[in-house]
Amino acid sequence: MRVPPLVIVAALVAAVGGSALPGCAQDGSPADRPRPFFSTAANGLAAPQGKGDLYLLQVFYLVERRGPGTEPVDLWRFLDETVLPPAVRSCLAANGLRVAIAGEMAREQLDRALAAHRNITVQRAGDVYAHQGYALDVPYGVARQDIALIYTRADGTVCGRDFTDAGCIVRFQCLAAEQANTTDVHMSQWIIHGQKQPRYRKTATGWVKGQERPTFWFGDLRATVPLREGQVLVVGPAPEQRLSIGDHLFVNRAEPYTVVTTIVLAPRLVAAGAVPPGTSVVGEQPAGREESPEPTDSGR
Repeated sequence: MRVPPLVIVAALVAAVGGSALPGCAQDGSPADRPRPFFSTAANGLAAPQGKGDLYLLQVFYLVERRGPGTEPVDLWRFLDETVLPPAVRSCLAANGLRVAIAGEMAREQLDRALAAHRNITVQRAGDVYAHQGYALDVPYGVARQDIALIYTRADGTVCGRDFTDAGCIVRFQCLAAEQANTTDVHMSQWIIHGQKQPRYRKTATGWVKGQERPTFWFGDLRATVPLREGQVLVVGPAPEQRLSIGDHLFVNRAEPYTVVTTIVLAPRLVAAGAVPPGTSVVGEQPAGREESPEPTDSGR
């Protein structure tokens, strides 16, 4: 599905949804792939805030296809990457990740840049309503039998690890900040890998035994981005960071082409009464449904 550039930068149109997420494996059992949305707070991040106002979370992908001789399109020159402290930006960049925000002027500049480059498509992943603090998990990155990963901790230690039968996830949580008209967006990265293993999980009716794949959580790459009303969050790959989590998430190389994807998240706080009747809301799971996995391993 292609969306006109204005839709992505405005991020204020009613829900469409329904398309497959780009970059996700289209074969194999759906149960073995990361679920699109989990309904619990991420370990180490903010706790859910109960049944108050909701967030409308709109997710878009900017997909750039680079062929031989094609110059990369630098959309980041319009964005503000100083929203995070230098130490956090440095750690994210070492792991192949860039994070920025875009306000009204930047969205207009993005609009013109997207219209001028036919090798970039805008795809809308859909809209989700979620209670404050409940997690939106975006499965991304091409599913691989094996992932060879190099990651850098906050103290500068460089580590390496191999994962089998793995998939990548970016997790977002939104909470109303203390400052008026501001949302704190918490972001983390995960890898789900290996075969399912027995594990007990707390549900609305008690503890149940289930089968769950192990997870690897990049604890040092947690980041909290404050967004003022009208701003959007942009997350994508840092250049030339082969084998990093950012590279695995956002860059797909299939000679002679390289496909680079950038995620745009537009959260908007809405009153609970404004949600159409019958709308599914993350955080209102039926009784007995399992909560999302906590990490069984950590990259911290």
